[in-house]
Amino acid sequence: MNEEKLKQILKNIGQTEVPPDVAHIAEQASQRFAATLNIMQAQRPPLATFFIGFKRVAVAASILFTFAIGLSAGRWSRPMPPASRLPEIAAYAQATATYPAAGKNPDSFWRQKALAAMQPRPYSQTQFNQTALLNGYKQYLKEKHYE
Repeated sequence: MNEEKLKQILKNIGQTEVPPDVAHIAEQASQRFAATLNIMQAQRPPLATFFIGFKRVAVAASILFTFAIGLSAGRWSRPMPPASRLPEIAAYAQATATYPAAGKNPDSFWRQKALAAMQPRPYSQTQFNQTALLNGYKQYLKEKHYE
């Protein structure tokens, strides 16, 4: 269709007469819609939506600002250590057991666990074969679907 045919069709549609009861129903619907729209616009003015978003940004910025001030004030509020004139000498403290109940038993449970963890495992594979992995996955699928 070309543009002239479309214009002609729209003119024909626009010139058709509308029954009075349909025109009255359409006018009432239009008035109700306009009244509802006016009520909605009166409830929230256009600037209110801007200020709602602005308030959220302002609250977030103030929280971040106070957090930054708290961090900086906390860092500066620590007293500076006094500069000593004596050179610091490193001294080793005597090692004490954290749990004195553990004792110094060479056959303790945790010592045996640590030694076992350090032993090489004969069952671990260091090299993987691609077909072996695929076959293992196929076997898994068979068992999963009860084939």
